[in-house]
Amino acid sequence: MSYLQRIRACNNCSLDGLIPFVIQGRRYGFVSSNFAAALSDYPKVFDVDERRIALVESLATPQARTTAVAEVNDRLRRQGAIQQWNDELFDVKNDFDDPAVMAIERDAVIHYGLRAYGVHVNGLVEKADGSWLWVATRARDKPSFPGMLDHIVAGGQPAGLGLPENVIKEAEEEASIPAELAARARRMSRVTYCLRTDKGLKADTLFCFDLELPPDFTPRSNDGEVESFELLPLSRVAEIVRDTERFKPNCNLVIIDLLLRKGMIDDESLADALRAPLP
Repeated sequence: MSYLQRIRACNNCSLDGLIPFVIQGRRYGFVSSNFAAALSDYPKVFDVDERRIALVESLATPQARTTAVAEVNDRLRRQGAIQQWNDELFDVKNDFDDPAVMAIERDAVIHYGLRAYGVHVNGLVEKADGSWLWVATRARDKPSFPGMLDHIVAGGQPAGLGLPENVIKEAEEEASIPAELAARARRMSRVTYCLRTDKGLKADTLFCFDLELPPDFTPRSNDGEVESFELLPLSRVAEIVRDTERFKPNCNLVIIDLLLRKGMIDDESLADALRAPLP
């Protein structure tokens, strides 16, 4: 087992057989041939050929695109082409600082191969013997990665919300961290990864935050998505990441980034691998 293996597990970015998804002449994602066939049933929204699939040019504003695609996605959901549904919108953009060209249901993002963004917070406690990290165990009834280890706070980036605001929101929901404490979280870095799945292409950017928590603070689940929390020495967390598959896969990337920043591992090739270019 190795840290590099953990990074590679999140990166198998094959574009073979995928069709570019285009909005106003610019490529924003990649779609499987099966999903493209489903979208071709909606010619008033999608212009489909063998080279690319594009939103029709008449959908000229972000709101018009959002509304039209939402109607199609709702039908695809009822048909079973989109299996999960979060009822939360993500912005569509190729860089986080770009203006959004539309918003789309979170669980549809992967089907269109769009870039998505999220926040992960390293909940740290500094002690005389070094750094400790709060680790969450995901609830056993969660539809994705049940029972796996996770960050104390992590979540996708909803449409129209800033990164600090999302950290504060997720911190309260997931760990009952007061807003004034969560606001101390510092944005440290970002990691990227691209994963080909049965549903489509997952091309994600995770913004990594560090939050130093008081020694007497104990997180408490506020939304039922966490089974328990445990405070572990960061050295022990490093062993779990390196030697096991207990952590939710993308958490490994954020923790490896933390270990590099803390000087607990020294391998610049890992730093490069954590920031692979997205398609």
